[in-house]
Amino acid sequence: MKTKYLFTIATLFGLSLVPALPSHSQPSNPCKLAPFATSSRETRQIRVENFGIAFNIPANYRTRSDIKEDFIFIRIYNPSSFSYSECLQKNNIQEPPDRYLSGSIYISQTEKSLSLSDISKSQALGYIVRNMYNSRIADQPALSYEFNYEREGTFFQRFLFFIPSTKYLVSITYDTASNDGRNLFDIIKSSFNFNQ
Repeated sequence: MKTKYLFTIATLFGLSLVPALPSHSQPSNPCKLAPFATSSRETRQIRVENFGIAFNIPANYRTRSDIKEDFIFIRIYNPSSFSYSECLQKNNIQEPPDRYLSGSIYISQTEKSLSLSDISKSQALGYIVRNMYNSRIADQPALSYEFNYEREGTFFQRFLFFIPSTKYLVSITYDTASNDGRNLFDIIKSSFNFNQ
């Protein structure tokens, strides 16, 4: 009888009489993101031979690349954010992998019949897009626009252009709110070339 009352009281108050099981929560984060390091005045060249391009980044910046037969994704990190990203991986801490990027370059195969405007519309589906304008990079026509993943938050700048005489599209993206991102883009834009 006593047990019956105990279960009734536990049910009324939403209590569980089942012993708590150990949770599989994410470990606490021992990693600390240091203030972004100043980019070095010296640069180093990044060459992507199979796509026939080259560009410079600050000598102290780091890259990570996903390379496939028909695309390459190059993530570019400030030294501080690279160290933080390495610490997250080492400690199995799950965070968005591209959260602290300074910039990225994505090269992918596309239909040459599509215009840059058509491609930008398909890429920007579901995003907030603003300030679209025509530009040039490495003497190639380029289309630029700002986009945002959310209703509030950081806007990113993207430049789209084709590699001459191929079916490959280059997309350069950086964070517009960050001096780090803008400085990196200026270096990439002024040095970008086709070494075919």
